[in-house]
Amino acid sequence: MEKRLLSAKEAGHYLGISHRTVWAWAQQGLITFVRLRRRVLFDRVDLDKMIENCTVWSEGEEQNEE
Repeated sequence: MEKRLLSAKEAGHYLGISHRTVWAWAQQGLITFVRLRRRVLFDRVDLDKMIENCTVWSEGEEQNEE
């Protein structure tokens, strides 16, 4: 079973970007995060939604809707 909440380092690895970019995007409000006491974590479900929202479809390519 995979963890749902990820550290900035794990979220960066998941997205293929640096953990510094994850922090920068969080500060800019580009990605959401969960604050549990002093820890800041990133929800894998929210990261997947962000990926879906950032997907660009080329002209003539059909989007697979579920």
